[in-house]
Amino acid sequence: MPVYRVTIRHGRPQQYVIDDIEAPTLAAAMRLAAERMAVARDADADLVEIRIQSGAEARSYVGE
Repeated sequence: MPVYRVTIRHGRPQQYVIDDIEAPTLAAAMRLAAERMAVARDADADLVEIRIQSGAEARSYVGE
C-alpha cells in the first residue's frame, strides 16, 4: 500500500509537522490527514502538502 508524506505548516513563527500515512489512494490519505490534524493546528495552519513516498528502488536518479 502506498505511503504518503503529509507536511503541515502552522503557527507564528512557522512550524512544520510531518506525518507518514499509509493509504490505498491519495483521497484516502487526505481524509486520514484531516482526521489526524490536531484542533490547535487546524486553527492556524496555512499550508498542507501531501506527496507519495517511493522506496529507494523506485527512485530515478540523474545520470543513470
